[in-house]
Amino acid sequence: MPTTRVGPAWIVVSFLAGGLVALVLLDRLLRLEPDNAQHILLEFAGIGLSTFVGAWAAFLLQSHRDDVKDRAERAAALRKAQFALNAQFTALKEISRQHLDPVRNDPDRDIRLRAFLYYREVPSIDLSSVSFLLESTDDPDLLSTLHTCQNMWNNAVGILQHRSHDHRRFLERVAAAVQAHVIPEDATPEQMRTVAGPEMQASLRSLTRGLYEAVDEAVTANPPAFQRLSAEFQKQFPVERYLARRPDADGPVVAKAPLSAAKTP
Repeated sequence: MPTTRVGPAWIVVSFLAGGLVALVLLDRLLRLEPDNAQHILLEFAGIGLSTFVGAWAAFLLQSHRDDVKDRAERAAALRKAQFALNAQFTALKEISRQHLDPVRNDPDRDIRLRAFLYYREVPSIDLSSVSFLLESTDDPDLLSTLHTCQNMWNNAVGILQHRSHDHRRFLERVAAAVQAHVIPEDATPEQMRTVAGPEMQASLRSLTRGLYEAVDEAVTANPPAFQRLSAEFQKQFPVERYLARRPDADGPVVAKAPLSAAKTP
């Protein structure tokens, strides 16, 4: 169940309410014998002091619990941001290595680069959960950097999906032209472009060039952002476990214990 922190103001309000009750009790006590009244007043003062100490201790304990919970939630949010950055970087490197790089210098890469038929789910950075990074005194611009990285990822995936759609349309037009015996089955790239039309040619070339640029920019921006996020994590939560990349920057994320170079399997 969620807990609500009780502030010092409520303690003051409680004592004011207790004061009103005390006034009523004093009115009653004034009607007693002096010795009895003094004895009761002393007992009442002892009870009041012990109540105050107990209430203050409860307030401090609750404050400590809330602080611990808040720090744990912030540390978890940073770990999730690290995980999202790493997942995006791994996906981008895989796209580059398996699809973009083999035809990167091919003059007909707009045709030879195949459409992507499957997009695996990759987590996004929950920027609202790490908005407390704006309070950082060492790197207050880190949140803006994470926002930029997320936008770069979104842009790369968006261009990839758009280009894949247009490339499939391109192949459909080529297949129809082959079936109609307009061009041979072993048609050259220029023959394919001719039957696809100038609009399709321009769109495919532009999207292919944009895809290479978007992926390369995202791949370049990701590692320094991850490094800055990891450094900020260790500064804010030196005793918490954080995520670290393998030296080759392509391996899986591993948990790393603070103040230790040993990595868990």
